[in-house]
Amino acid sequence: MNKKIILFDFGGTLDTNGIHWSEYFRDLYKKFGIKVRYENYRKAFIESDRILSSNVRKDMTYKETLKEQLRLQFEYLNRNSKIKKSFTPVLIEKMIDSCYACVNGTISYTREILKSFQGDFKLGVISNFYGNLTVVLAEFDLKNVFDSVIDSAVFGITKPDERIFKAAITEMRGTPESAVMIGDSYGQDIVPAKTLGLSTVWLDGRSWTRPGDTSKADFIIHSIKELPLLVSKHFLN
Repeated sequence: MNKKIILFDFGGTLDTNGIHWSEYFRDLYKKFGIKVRYENYRKAFIESDRILSSNVRKDMTYKETLKEQLRLQFEYLNRNSKIKKSFTPVLIEKMIDSCYACVNGTISYTREILKSFQGDFKLGVISNFYGNLTVVLAEFDLKNVFDSVIDSAVFGITKPDERIFKAAITEMRGTPESAVMIGDSYGQDIVPAKTLGLSTVWLDGRSWTRPGDTSKADFIIHSIKELPLLVSKHFLN
């Protein structure tokens, strides 16, 4: 009997346990006493995310990627006189060290959960990323966990395009009906996966917006730690 497939989003799901990176960086600003109006911060985050895809090299680590995004945010805020703060290299390094430590803490238990699924399921990751996802997975000792890794920058298509989900399922020789999608983005992960015929698990954490209709989510969890029980109850043969 073919194993069922579990597909995961990466950013905001496996690395931050449902906290959107906009919220993660905002928490970091507060932790280090950096005051900026929310609407200005939001613009800085959007701008940094837009530029980041062009700035990330394929060999860049996760930590280097975070550092570049934070630098781009500060550059935007200073350029537009939205903040009065001297962002020294030392301060930026301290902020990224703090952020990276939190991510490591999250991935330490997501890694164990993923490894516990390996014997019973085929595992895949589908992420709107920057071309360096395989480097990042190796950085966190996750590279050998997945049977399929699809980085949107490499694949040339981003979620919510259904073709990116089809590609992962095809690579693992499965069908949509045999697959489950788990992600924090209702619009990018859950809606297209459900439309395609996958089962869906929405990691409902902290995001920018909340959907008015959550009917595309077959299951809703609030922490990745809830997954083992849910999976054993509903998806094991």
